[in-house]
This record gives sequence, structure tokens and C-alpha cells, in this order.
Amino acid sequence: MNVIFAPAKALMAYLRYLHKFALVFLLFLIPLGVLLTLFFTNMNKNIQFGEQELRGVEYIAAVRQILEHIPQHRGMTAAYLNGDGSFEAKIMEKRSQIDQQFSRLREVDAKLASALKTEGKIDALLAGWENIKQN
Repeated sequence: MNVIFAPAKALMAYLRYLHKFALVFLLFLIPLGVLLTLFFTNMNKNIQFGEQELRGVEYIAAVRQILEHIPQHRGMTAAYLNGDGSFEAKIMEKRSQIDQQFSRLREVDAKLASALKTEGKIDALLAGWENIKQN
């Protein structure tokens, strides 16, 4: 066991009292610095992930309203096509609501598309909606 610690003993015998404390301090400070670096790196990753989640929630809130109203429009249209003429005004009102929500979604998409990688997906939804309105 003495063989293993012989270099350390020789170094400590060579150094003065102040240098010994400085060496021990550095030996404890290096792992502490590494741990703090890892901690702050992990903290920054968590913050970035949370910010991305907030962007996603904003995007989902805009899409959710459209996904809520399109099935309602579909149900009203089915009732109208089955002979209930009272749904015509409600269908037109629902279409205007959906159009407004699509314009809101376009605004949100313009702001968040690059961060969420959703470029072009709104255009496909809007094309489908226009096809529904035409038919």
C-alpha cells in the first residue's frame, strides 16, 4: 500500500504548507466545477424543452378549436342534406367560425412554424376545408 501512496507522500513532503492546501483545494474544486457545469447544462436543456412545450401548447390550442368545430359542421351538413332546412343558417355561421379559426391558426403557424417544424401542414388542412365547403 505504501508503494501506491509513495508519489503523493513525496510530493507533500516537498511542498510547503500553503501549497499543500492549494493542491487539496484544487483537487476538490475540479470535480465540483464539472458537476456545476453538468448541472447548468442540464438546467438549460430543461428550460429549452419547457419553452418548446409552451409553443406546442399554443399551437395545439389553435388547432383544437378547428378540430372541435369541423365535426359539428359535418353533423349539421348531414342533417341539412337529410332534409332539415333549419340548419342552413347554422351551417353558414359555423363556416365563418371555422374560417376565423383558420386565420388565427395561420397567425400562430407563421409565428411558430419554424420552431415546431410545421411548415406547409396548415395549407393541407386549409385545402381540405375548402374542398369540404365546395362540395
